Amino acid sequence: MPAARPVFAPSPANPRRSRGLTLVELLVVLALVAILLGLGVPSFARLLERTRVSTAAQRLQSHLALARSEAVRRGLRVTLCKSADGLVCATTGGWEQGWILFSDAQATGRPAGPPLTRGQALPPSVTVNGTGSLGSYVSYTEAGQPQLLSGGFQAGTLHVCGTPGSEGRDLVLSRAGRLRSDASANPCP
Repeated sequence: MPAARPVFAPSPANPRRSRGLTLVELLVVLALVAILLGLGVPSFARLLERTRVSTAAQRLQSHLALARSEAVRRGLRVTLCKSADGLVCATTGGWEQGWILFSDAQATGRPAGPPLTRGQALPPSVTVNGTGSLGSYVSYTEAGQPQLLSGGFQAGTLHVCGTPGSEGRDLVLSRAGRLRSDASANPCP
């Protein structure tokens, strides 16, 4: 019976040759990995961008739905406005800086006490801009209908966008207060 040979020993036919990868084989493997990463990273970046925009749109949409339900539940006007500090409504900038939800029984557009809830600032690559009367605030009456502080009806679109050229989301608010989310027809500016 021949003696057992160690697993990692050189082959008996060529005692100097070791078992392993050559430099050329290693370079081929590294080149293949680099090619696969080069193909996968851009699509992964687009996926991350779409996820950021979608998450931001869902956060804002859930706060708008909460504002409407709180107005109906409390039987008084409730307003959601953009806010940088989480205490008062902002007059400049977009919704991406954050927002506050508060009872607005006197229809002043300013919180009289602490906000009911706050929406945190969105990631730096996400912007949210409203058309027309949705540029600064959305205010719901006790009937759950959006209404300007002056008494006129309120409707429009909030555009949630990511990096330029990417696909955005539109939150469309109807006159009756119904809110829907759609893929934006136009790429982000």
